Amino acid sequence: RHTRYWRDWSSDVCSSDLRAAPLLEMLQASPGWRLAVIDHHGVLFVRGGRGTQEPSPESAKTLFSNRADQALCLARSALVMKSLERSAAAGQLMDAALSIDPKNPNVLLCAGSLAAQEGRWSAAREASEQVLREMPSSAQAAYLLALAQFESGALSKASAQIQKLADRHPGDFQILQLQARIAKADNDPSTEVDALEKLLRSEEHTSELQSRQYLVCRL
Repeated sequence: RHTRYWRDWSSDVCSSDLRAAPLLEMLQASPGWRLAVIDHHGVLFVRGGRGTQEPSPESAKTLFSNRADQALCLARSALVMKSLERSAAAGQLMDAALSIDPKNPNVLLCAGSLAAQEGRWSAAREASEQVLREMPSSAQAAYLLALAQFESGALSKASAQIQKLADRHPGDFQILQLQARIAKADNDPSTEVDALEKLLRSEEHTSELQSRQYLVCRL
């Protein structure tokens, strides 16, 4: 009679026009299902009843005594709100999170992710740079920075940034996709072809693993 939908919302930095996942859209459109709870974990749908419990600074204080945890709770809740196309509420929650703990790198990463989803590339770049000063090894922040540089037209900086990230995480599907996009825009066919070939090999490897898993399940 209920279902919980969750994912790592802070990792959603791949698009400035992020759409909710098909399962989420299906539940929202299905008769009899109600969005009962929205929080930093995700959303909870139930059958029947009325009303929706939504996140707020007060609810974050109830859940967590530590201000850093309160801020991160609100920041992640903001990304959930954004996935539900509640942009105004998402912005209010993110503002509240930043007012509580403005230098928290995890909160800043969420803020940068939200900015990227809304096409605010200057804000996304600034947030990612702040995160990298505190957490130099953050792959998410490095990816966000490369994306923001690319979308802002700083192709040479984006190219250098994504190359460093690709060297650290060879074979990563999302990184290779962005590297190919940047190389194409930067008129660098050699890098573009190399990234696309690695993408193809990665897809073939994934398909092979899935086939093996299917065979094991059949056995």
